[in-house]
Order: sequence, then structure tokens, then C-alpha cells
Amino acid sequence: MFGQPPNTLRLTPLSSLTRPLATFGLVLGLVVAASSSKSSDDATRKKCDTCQAIARMFSTKYAETDTIHFRGESKGWSLDNEKFLGRYKMGEARLAEIAEGLCSKSDSKCNSLMEDLEEPLEEWWGITDRNKLDGDISGLATHLCVDTAKLCCPDGTFGPTCAACLRPKADPVGEICSGHGKCDGDGWRGGTGKCKCSPGSKGKRCDKCKQSHFMAQSSTESTFECRECDTTCKNCTAPGPEGCVACAKGFAEEIGEDAGRKCVDIDECAQASTADDPPCIDRETWCKNDPGSHSCERCHATCKDPGGVTRRWCHGPDPENCSVCGDGYAVAENGGCVDIDECATPETCEKDHYCLNLGGTHQCLRCDSKCSGKGCTGSGGSGCIECRIGFNREPPIDDEDGSTPKDCVDVDECAGFPCAGAASCKNTDGSYSCECQLPSTEDADSSECTRPAHLPQPKAETAFPEADVTAAVAALNALNGTGGVASDPPSTPDPAAATQRGAVAVGDHDGNLKLVDITFDQDRFTTPPAISYARTTNECCGDQFGLAASNVTSSGFVLAVWRTDTQGGWGQKLEVEWAAVSTVAAETDSKDEL
Repeated sequence: MFGQPPNTLRLTPLSSLTRPLATFGLVLGLVVAASSSKSSDDATRKKCDTCQAIARMFSTKYAETDTIHFRGESKGWSLDNEKFLGRYKMGEARLAEIAEGLCSKSDSKCNSLMEDLEEPLEEWWGITDRNKLDGDISGLATHLCVDTAKLCCPDGTFGPTCAACLRPKADPVGEICSGHGKCDGDGWRGGTGKCKCSPGSKGKRCDKCKQSHFMAQSSTESTFECRECDTTCKNCTAPGPEGCVACAKGFAEEIGEDAGRKCVDIDECAQASTADDPPCIDRETWCKNDPGSHSCERCHATCKDPGGVTRRWCHGPDPENCSVCGDGYAVAENGGCVDIDECATPETCEKDHYCLNLGGTHQCLRCDSKCSGKGCTGSGGSGCIECRIGFNREPPIDDEDGSTPKDCVDVDECAGFPCAGAASCKNTDGSYSCECQLPSTEDADSSECTRPAHLPQPKAETAFPEADVTAAVAALNALNGTGGVASDPPSTPDPAAATQRGAVAVGDHDGNLKLVDITFDQDRFTTPPAISYARTTNECCGDQFGLAASNVTSSGFVLAVWRTDTQGGWGQKLEVEWAAVSTVAAETDSKDEL
């Protein structure tokens, strides 16, 4: 600076530094004081709540100890013992019984307060008029919490001295805070005594209405209500737009034909000088009028830049509101844009695809696999022009009149038993295959399925075949492991030989060959037994079946059943009886069901 010697150090006055620090210290002190005051109020209120909870629990325990159990009937005393009842009614035994259950062991605050209340409680119990008590102990809370411990205040008072809460000036005994708020500290030795008004009310005594509300007579006619003004009003004296004193932002006063005044919405979008000059700056947006306001919304994606500096891309939300149409849209007769349906032209997509029209574009989607080469008109089997071989048209179960497009449903070719010889049919989606399943084997030269030798089938009236079990075991053991079985019925079984008989139900499966896994009783055989015979028990009408056993082990075997007559269908559930014999274990009979 001019006139200042060079290299001179300017010192800031100490007083100018201490003033901000002093101000900061004052603010910090106020914050700390306010925080401390709030913490003290919270602690005071919690003590009051704990004291009142003790008084309520005392009332509960008092009623419980008035029962026969506590009167001593369990000890041989009776209700007729008036001398005992008189002593127990206000005696120390009953007080001790009650006091023991006033606080839970884990509630440290309650137990700590009980130590302070023990003497006042005993004093109150002793001076109470025993003959006039009659179960009325409502004065206990006042005696303990208000008069003695001085933790609470009577209702309608607050603070350390229990000062009166604010009431209407015109009615000193009227409702606290005019019935439209709560007194801070009401009922306990803290708080400010100020009224915390309910929504819509204001004032020191909550006896006025806020600007956005009007005062109306309540249904009880003893006080008033603050009701919210209409959204068009800034403030009001009555309900509806007609009750406005001043209009809210975005609304203007209007005089109707009946000379009545009311607030109506201002259409900001209509206030522009031209359609291309609304109150939205971005040219890719359009103006949307809202009650009391407006918003600038983005144009539809199909709209294109119309060029120029001021021209807007659109004047509304839809493609019809575009100033210039985008790709996939054409100019409509009444102006705006309309979607071009590319799918209206059959050549749009290839024959094995169908066309799906979208806004401004389209997609070519592949036909369902159920469709023939004639193509489709939509998704799924119902969209097929014709079902491919292996599928038939069938209506949905819940649409018998055919109003919904019929789906293409797979044909179960195996239902007609198309496979020759021992081959088993397996149905596939739109087709089937003939497979050779065990115990059948495929011939290496002819590739045909060959079944194992038949099991012996005795007559139906034979309960158990009469055969030589030793010969049967030798013959069958020689065939086990090759898929074969004995060809001759066994003779009468040896009583020392273990046997097992069983019956199985052969259900419906794909194809003509049925395979059933049979499990022996646990620990019946220690070595693979001989399957001595198997026979059908419920065939009829000329049905003829072949049976064979394979994969025989000590725990079970596989039973194969197939038709040997000329009928094409299985027709029924077949029951088969079988028997297995062994020379190792003892003889036992049982029956299995599958």
C-alpha cells in the first residue's frame, strides 16, 4: 500500500480474534445446555413411567392375592376363617407376596427404584383404612409417584413444581391446548409446558388455524375444528374453490356467471404466444399442464428434428403428436404420425417365420417346431397354418367351442404298438422309436430283438407246481446269467428248501414289452435262487402272454411280460404270480405287491 514502509509486518488486533471465538463458545454452550436439558428430561420421564408401572403391577398383584389360593385354603384354612382373612387382607405377608413380583429380576431400573419406594409403600399400606379399602387402591400411584417420590405430576400439570398446562383464555378449566395439541411435560416433572399443536392448528394455546386451513364448528359443537382448504386456495374461510380468500400459486381468481368468485387453474402451456413457443426451453420436449403447475415431458422416440431454431419436435406424448415422422411411421390423414404395419405385406418375412409388428419397426420370428412347411401366423402350435406329421389339431380343454386357436398336440404312436417282434416302443415329440430293452437282446445279423426263453406256466388251478426242486435248481442255475429260464415245470419242492412266492401287477407302459423289478424278502436268499415258474392269474378273452426272468440275483430279478397273441393293445393291468426256490435257506412263504 502507498505510504507503508517496505517489509513491515501488520498485526491483527487480538480483540478481533477473540470476538469470533467468544461467539462460537456461546453457541456451543447453548447447544450443550439444550442437549443436557433434554437428557435430564428424558431421565425424569423414564423414572415417572417406571413408578407408574410399579403402581399398575401392584394393582394386578393385589387382585391375584385376593384369590382362595393366597387366602390359605391350600394350607387348611377356609373362607369361614374370618379371623385369618382379616389379618391377611392388609397384613405384611400379603404385602411381601405382592412386592416380590413388582419388578422382573432383569429390570435393574425398576429394582433400583423399588429400593427407594419400599418405605413409602409400607407406610401407605399401614395407614390405609383397612375396613374401607374394598380393593380400591387407585390412590397408590398418586401417593408413591406424585406426593412421595415426586417423579410425576397430576394430569394437566408439568415441570418440577407441577405447574398448570395452558388452557383456553376464555375457559380456564377447558381442554388442555384447546383440545388441539398436547402439553409438553403433561403428567411428569419435566417439559416446557408449551402446547405442541396438531396439524392444521397454531397459536400459543393451539386456538387458531393455520393459513391453509379454516375454522369450522366441530360435531360436538363444544369446540372447533381446523379443516384443510381446497388445493386451489392459499387461505380460505370455507370449503371448496369458492371459499378461497386468496388463490394458491398456479391458480387465478375467476368470476362466474352467478357473480361468485373461485380459484381456477392457470394453463401455463396455453399462455405461449404460439404452439412452438411454450414455457419449455428444450425443443425435444412438450408442455404438459398440471393443476397449479406444468411439466416439460420428453417427445416420443419416433419423432425427428423438424429443423429450424424454434420449431418443436412434438406437441404431445404420442407419435401422432410428432412434428416430423420418424422411420417406420407415416403422416396420418388428420396430421401427426401413424405406425407403418410392415407385417401387412406377406413377403416381409421368410416362409418359416412369422411377422411381429412393433412401433416403428417389426421382427421376423421362427415358427414353432410343431408347424409344417406351410409356415405360421403367430407363436406356438396354435399359430401353425398346418401341423407337421406327428402332431394333430386339438382344442384346448377349457375352450370347447373352438374360439381360441387350437394347438398342435403330439400324437402317441406307441398307443398302436407299431414296433415288430420284441422291440419296445418309445414315444418322442412328433415321432417314436423302436428299441431293444433288456431282457431282450439284439440279434447281430438281423438287428431284430430276441426275447429270452419262456418261464414254465402251470395251469391256473395249480397253487404251486409239483416238480423236483433239485432238477429245477440245476437247470435254472445253468441258465442264470444268460437271460434264460427253465423250460420244464419243477416237481414237488423239498420242505428243506427256501421258497418265496409273490404276485405283481404289471401296469401300462410304452410299447408291448413290460419290465417289472421284483425284490425278494430281506435275507431270504444268500445265493441267486431259481425262478421255478411264473403265470398270469387274471387274463381273459383269449389273451396270451409270454413271461421270462433275467438278471436273477440273491436280492431279486427282472420279470418280462409281453403279448404272444395277435391283439394290438395291452388292454388291462395284468397280475402275475411267481415263485423262487433255493436249496440254501429254510422254506418260508410270503407275498409281495408292486
